[in-house]
Amino acid sequence: MSKDRHIRCIYGPEIVKRIRARESQSADDREKWRQQALKEERKENFGFQEVKLLGGNIGYLDLRGFSGFSEAAETAIAAMNFLANADAVIIDLRRNDGGSPEMIQLISSYFLKERTHLNSFENRGQDTLEQFWSFHYVPGQPMFEKDLYILTNKSTFSAAEEFTYNMKNLKRATIVGETTGGGAHPGGMQIINDSFLVWVPTGRAVNPISKTNWEGTGIAPDIAVESSKALEKARTLALEKMMKAAPDKEAKARLQWALNDLKAKMEPAVVDEAVLKNYVGRYTEGEITLENGQIYILAQGMKIRLIPLSPTYFVPEDDSEIQVEFVLDKAGKEYEAIGHFRDGGEERLRRLKEKK
Repeated sequence: MSKDRHIRCIYGPEIVKRIRARESQSADDREKWRQQALKEERKENFGFQEVKLLGGNIGYLDLRGFSGFSEAAETAIAAMNFLANADAVIIDLRRNDGGSPEMIQLISSYFLKERTHLNSFENRGQDTLEQFWSFHYVPGQPMFEKDLYILTNKSTFSAAEEFTYNMKNLKRATIVGETTGGGAHPGGMQIINDSFLVWVPTGRAVNPISKTNWEGTGIAPDIAVESSKALEKARTLALEKMMKAAPDKEAKARLQWALNDLKAKMEPAVVDEAVLKNYVGRYTEGEITLENGQIYILAQGMKIRLIPLSPTYFVPEDDSEIQVEFVLDKAGKEYEAIGHFRDGGEERLRRLKEKK
């Protein structure tokens, strides 16, 4: 009826009892409750689900919430400093349903060189806007010049949307995925009676650039793609941009390697089995076999499936160091293989004649 994405009615007698008990507690008891809640958030690592480096030196953070505990800052700082040596950063908010503007301040500050007005809130009963700005200083290494990509979908909500909306309006990030959930009104839980509660919005976000917010509409991505494909799309965009700026052939080769691997696994080429049969045989390093319409490389005691990027170029299913390209020999009669290595090196693998 209200069309507000935050407002909701909850049947929860036990929740009502817990809230009333907490409100009647002494300061010491309330601190015990806080410590218990803090313990539970620690078990979830304050929302920092995963942080890692992807191919091509792209940093990835799967962030499930913007924690409101001050103790979460240490974890956030560690995550940001892990990402600091990456050449581009992807923050995945596809399973993030919100949290605290203070955590937004901290994370945003690693990407904004100048002290920046991020967002404001107009709160019921207050005459002035509550403003949130990025910080002058962050512990560790900032990432002012690194490209930032944010992944979104309809589950991206509330504070996760605020972070996205801020960065989009500041033109500091590329948003990839689907339109977000559309909840921009902060508030809190109100008890109705012994059984029911209502989450009531008590304010609204006011962006300093747009002068409005994303309530009811959500935030449209810069690059629209199915949620399940958003990470691969962002990685592709990052690698292609990095290749254009690569300082030398070796750097470009490393990025091309990562891009080949990603594209083949995203959308493998369809290659006729008759074509694949041309590649089967023993080579100076290893052997190529054909099984059930798939080719495999046997080398150094390992058997690895090769995924086709094209009818002649293949990447390993695992994270092996070699990609294989099949080319005709000088006589134009038999195929040989060229091994392409991650560092840009190449090795020609001659076909060995079978003994009669």
